[in-house]
Amino acid sequence: MNVSLISVLFFLVTSCEGYRRVHRIRYDSTQLRVYLFSDSNVTSTYFESQAQIYIIKHPTVPITFDNISYYWNGLFQKSEEAEKVCKYGLTELDVELFNARFSNGTNPAALFFECSKWDECCGTKCCNNITGFLVTYGIN
Repeated sequence: MNVSLISVLFFLVTSCEGYRRVHRIRYDSTQLRVYLFSDSNVTSTYFESQAQIYIIKHPTVPITFDNISYYWNGLFQKSEEAEKVCKYGLTELDVELFNARFSNGTNPAALFFECSKWDECCGTKCCNNITGFLVTYGIN
């Protein structure tokens, strides 16, 4: 009896959108806001604070957090390696970011950042929902 074993690896790719609908997760800016506004040294790097309004010091300099560079709307420059550009629209729910202003008094409408081709845009993060499983069967 000659039996050959064949292993096949299957990948199931699920986007964040599907995950969001099923589990009702709201992807937001919480972690980014905690990073920017809970430490006065970090806050002062990017903003000048004026009574609940945060004036963006250097609009062309990206905010770097968790290996992601965030750019204010209109100031994003796509890198050569960029595979996916994400846009996160700012709303009242983003509290401090919603209160950010350029020096001319206008507020940015969005943050832009890049994710790899395998990732999805999930709020201000890149999420990867690739899962896999291995199936082994024999053939006579």
